[in-house]
Amino acid sequence: MKLLNRARSLLLKVARFCLGNVLVKTVIIFVVLFLVSYVVIASTGIEPVGLGKHLVDFWCEKRGIDPGACSARFNSGLTVVEQSLSLSLFLTVIVLTAVSMKLRYYAAVFALFILVLLGITPPQELIMGVEWKLIVFLIGSMTLATILRSLGVFRFIALTVFRASRGSPFLFLVLLSAISWFLALAVDEATSIVYVMMLLLDIKKMTGKDITPLAILAVLATNTGSLAMPIGNPIGIYLAFTVGLHASDFVVYALPLSLVALLALMIVSYFALRSTLRKIVDSITPEQIGIIVTEFYTRFEKRKWFPVVY
Repeated sequence: MKLLNRARSLLLKVARFCLGNVLVKTVIIFVVLFLVSYVVIASTGIEPVGLGKHLVDFWCEKRGIDPGACSARFNSGLTVVEQSLSLSLFLTVIVLTAVSMKLRYYAAVFALFILVLLGITPPQELIMGVEWKLIVFLIGSMTLATILRSLGVFRFIALTVFRASRGSPFLFLVLLSAISWFLALAVDEATSIVYVMMLLLDIKKMTGKDITPLAILAVLATNTGSLAMPIGNPIGIYLAFTVGLHASDFVVYALPLSLVALLALMIVSYFALRSTLRKIVDSITPEQIGIIVTEFYTRFEKRKWFPVVY
């Protein structure tokens, strides 16, 4: 009996150590995901016939393998291990991101390091696979958003939203959702999210309230607006150029669905966030709004051109 109790105590200590240690926890997650990935991939075979042949040829072309040995190489045990390792590393990054946002950078870099070190992915493919245009575009958008925020543009928009809502949580929600929806429709999804987040940060600075629910609402409204027009989403642009769809096609088919989705989002969000919206709206009075607006225009007159509010 004593031996059993000691063994149970030892197991509990090991379990606490594994669950408390991030490295051990990561290793356990990776091993489990690797075993699951290996079982799934090993039991799922792709025959080189029809669509399967196109997939195998595409894979061999990307890997630079001779077409004569393509089928044998694709179905070899080494390929199964490589695919299982790649899939398990990808899933591990997702799991660690869900567990802690601080771990996602280290997990992603470590996964790429393993793939390159083992020769599964050549370094040149990693460089070619990066969407540099998108990264440069996001850098430019965030730089412009930072400049606009330093000029007080987003604070002025936030004050306008508070003033137009007239103390009504529902009007505040409608205006915030409409701004997010329209920006995604007119500009694009990534840029609109950056701009709306800057707007929400100014709302947090003025009210001192938690804006997490508003951020989720704004992202959902942005996603809803991005499907209304082709410019709002990369998939829309792809369909417009590949299939030959025009903006009028999106207006006829996508825009009504986007508006219905936006309306449903507003209704559900209002009942879910009613108390949060009330606290945010009540945290700033019309008198305070008037004072801040007066200060805004006063500094604008002093500087003549750029109204720096902060």
